Amino acid sequence: MRPVEYKQLFQQLWERCEDPIMIVEADHTIIEVNRAFEETLGYQNDDIKTLDPFSIFDEDFQYLLHNHQEKSKKEIRYVTKSGQEAKAIITSEPLQFDDRTVWMLHVEQENESLIKKALDEAPDPVIIHHKGTVLFANVACGKMLNVDRIEISGQNIFDFIHEDSRTHLEERASVSSHQGGLDPATMFADLGDETIKLFVAPTPVFFQGKACTQVYMKPIHENATENDLYFGDLQVDVEHQCVYRSGQQIPLSSKEFLILLKLVRTPGKAVSVQKLYETIWGSDSIGDTRTVMVHLSNLRKKIEVNSSKPKIIQTVRGEGYKFQPPV
Repeated sequence: MRPVEYKQLFQQLWERCEDPIMIVEADHTIIEVNRAFEETLGYQNDDIKTLDPFSIFDEDFQYLLHNHQEKSKKEIRYVTKSGQEAKAIITSEPLQFDDRTVWMLHVEQENESLIKKALDEAPDPVIIHHKGTVLFANVACGKMLNVDRIEISGQNIFDFIHEDSRTHLEERASVSSHQGGLDPATMFADLGDETIKLFVAPTPVFFQGKACTQVYMKPIHENATENDLYFGDLQVDVEHQCVYRSGQQIPLSSKEFLILLKLVRTPGKAVSVQKLYETIWGSDSIGDTRTVMVHLSNLRKKIEVNSSKPKIIQTVRGEGYKFQPPV
């Protein structure tokens, strides 16, 4: 077999591997990830390669690259593009790449039990489904639907969606790219005798050996005093969880929107990172306040004209961040 054929065969095996794999330089630069890793984190390959790994993983990530062992294993916390936190057992080992040594990081399948544990501790409802079939629902989801969450497993998610929202969501699902995920949306869910409005944020995830979708949900409590918020050319649509600038919608993840909403509620007043974390993630969430920093950075890139010199979300030294309405 010629070298080029070996390369093509390796590429096929790499793409088809069900376990998430990442190749990293010794200086922490991400070289490549396979499709399973893309689906786990919710990013596409090209996007991941521009990120600092420490914006995704906690400080224990450094141990995997600097322990001077041939092979090591450690439980690492990570955060997906949508802001969902989880833990995984990652194995690292050196790999000869061209003329240098790099590191191959392999996420073991046993991380699914850790994902379930992390989601069960989340304060908001979350489900994981494969093509509509529910594979997992956390404790908060069972409480919201007022059923034993174990009974939800195996059911079709559309069984819980109000008929007024069903057609729209089916259309979204039929045209979506799983790898890229779907934008957040609002929908109505049937809870027996009650219908509630939900904010839903889907994101790709690799679960039980399948390319699945993880859906974060948050009930929307109707409030007659909540209208669209306008700040210069910036419009915050509270009801539909959307943000517009100069009439153009800015795609935000659920956590990015909630951070922005928290800040715009008190324009000009500093809000601490700890307060943002406790308000949006919950005081009992896993992870730490660096998660907030990652989302703030992403939020600035989306709404600022120049994110390196932010004017809308400003840093207040020693206090936190404040929203400065655009002129």
